[in-house]
Amino acid sequence: MVVMPLYDYFGRIPKIGDGSFIHDSAEIIGDVVIGNNCYIGCSVIIKGDYVTIRIGDRVIIEDKCVIHGNAGETVTIGNDVIIGHGCIIHSCTIKDGALIGMGAIVSDSAVVGENSIVGEGSVVTQRTVIPPRKIVVGTPAKIVRDVTDERLNALKKIREKYLDIYTKYGSLFRKL
Repeated sequence: MVVMPLYDYFGRIPKIGDGSFIHDSAEIIGDVVIGNNCYIGCSVIIKGDYVTIRIGDRVIIEDKCVIHGNAGETVTIGNDVIIGHGCIIHSCTIKDGALIGMGAIVSDSAVVGENSIVGEGSVVTQRTVIPPRKIVVGTPAKIVRDVTDERLNALKKIREKYLDIYTKYGSLFRKL
């Protein structure tokens, strides 16, 4: 179910996949494609005015995130990504299975590798490339260790649990 906080911007119209939930306080503007079975939380802004934004399937974008970019560029978020509360995602690529911790910033032309983790409050600066299965923390974000198989499996279970809860939101919420 989709609650519709969608905005046309000069003929650029957001497209939302099947089974995705978008909170009615979110704003999805312009050239944005959101995949299937995604969750877009409270007060999220995804602004595809002068930028193309592509979001994969089963992506969780928690409350108060901003996703935007520089004119003519593309923001790409892969499948099975979790973006924590209050993140800023700008003109970058986040590969499949990545986790972006609460309050983190991922900046212009940065790439977060597949199944990597960006720690809470960390800043991934311009043009930084994080290889697959790395944990980065700090300002600027630096690699501190690898993502183990055990951690990867735990993240998969968390992601599945969140999606199970979030995909029911459309039938559970009732604005008063």
